[in-house]
Amino acid sequence: MRDYNFLLDQMERIIHKYSQKESNKRDYGIDMPLTQVEIHLIAVIGQQPGIGVKGLAKEKGVTDGAASQMVRKLVQKGLVQKRVSAESEARVELTLTDKGRICFEEHRKFHAAANEKWYQLLDKLDDDSYEVLTQIAAQMEELLS
Repeated sequence: MRDYNFLLDQMERIIHKYSQKESNKRDYGIDMPLTQVEIHLIAVIGQQPGIGVKGLAKEKGVTDGAASQMVRKLVQKGLVQKRVSAESEARVELTLTDKGRICFEEHRKFHAAANEKWYQLLDKLDDDSYEVLTQIAAQMEELLS
């Protein structure tokens, strides 16, 4: 017999642990500790130079207002710069400063090492199991929206 409550409790613990990890700060090469939220915004901007606040919000699954507020903090820290788009004066484009690019590269190196354990775990799945897992993850994300 399946114990759905055990599985749901386990998922809740995983979410809680991840949430705690999100608030931990880490230095990414510039002597300025950043939260997981901050570095992941920097990662998106580094991967998509010129992205707007709305695009950033959509990418991270947060409101436009929350994204705007987080971007403002990164601008104040000298990690992100905002400029008016050449296409439309109503649109702001985000790019990384030199300090932001250092953080972006250090974060990339950090994940290359840290993700190896996750890859080893996921490599144990056959293709069908991997497909089911990705479908479940997508549905879980939808349920949390």
